[in-house]
Amino acid sequence: MEQQPKLTENREIIAFLAEQYPQCFVLEGDAKPLKIGIFQDLVEQLASDDRISNTRLRQAIRHYTSSMRYLMSVKAEVLRVNLDGTTGDAVTADHEGYAQERLTEIRQRIAERKKQALEARKAKEKEQGKKARPAKAKRASKPAGQKPRQDKKPAPKPVVNTKPLDANELEVGKPVQILVGSNPVQATIAEVLKESVRVTLASGMAIEVANDRVVGA
Repeated sequence: MEQQPKLTENREIIAFLAEQYPQCFVLEGDAKPLKIGIFQDLVEQLASDDRISNTRLRQAIRHYTSSMRYLMSVKAEVLRVNLDGTTGDAVTADHEGYAQERLTEIRQRIAERKKQALEARKAKEKEQGKKARPAKAKRASKPAGQKPRQDKKPAPKPVVNTKPLDANELEVGKPVQILVGSNPVQATIAEVLKESVRVTLASGMAIEVANDRVVGA
């Protein structure tokens, strides 16, 4: 008789158990809480089957009972099942509480993995966006022999004469400048007074200014 290959993967062992004990193990749909001590029952039932070692069998049972589908079946007062599908003891509140804690941990791990995957995808898209941006166009090089353009220097500001004219230099009809703030304005002396002069601006306006605001033209 040809020796059958050994089953070493959890999924293979669980599929085998679902085939041999369909009233106890299921691959799809709602799972059923297993009888406490069912591992020992399986060891006895499969003693003559050398395809599954006890170590691999224990790992497969642990994998099966750690799945979300199985943990959601562990509810208080729900009856556990034997290998043939007959019911036994009910699930206790403590066992339900433990199952709920495990479910919470699994959901948190799933949420964390999703978050990390989302952040990794955003980082990748950002990096790809940077690479996709067109490089800034280089400034065209100047033809050979052409002198580089020199920026024009601002024209120097005219030097403003701020020295007032002496009293003996103030004469009617003399062109002068009067200081309006710090800016000189062209004017002509129209009348010389004691401490001021009356001047006529280029616009025709006549104003009176102090002597110390009159400078040479």
